[in-house]
Amino acid sequence: VGHNMRVESIEVEAPFEIRVDEREPQQIVDELRRCPMAKVVVASLEIGDYLIEANGKTIVVERKAIVDFQQ
Repeated sequence: VGHNMRVESIEVEAPFEIRVDEREPQQIVDELRRCPMAKVVVASLEIGDYLIEANGKTIVVERKAIVDFQQ
C-alpha cells in the first residue's frame, strides 16, 4: 500500500462490496475499510484476491508482486 492515494477520497455513486481473501495483508483491508461506500468482507476466496461487486457485476482482482512475474 505504498502510495499517496487516499481511498476515502474516491468518489462512488452507490455502495459496493469488496470481498478480500483472508490471506491478504491486514494493512490493505484496513485501507479499503476507509472508503465509506465500501462494505469490506474478509473471506476465503476460491479465485482471486479481491472480488468487487457493484451494479450487478463482479470484478476479480489478483494482486501480484514483481517477484511473482519474475518466477
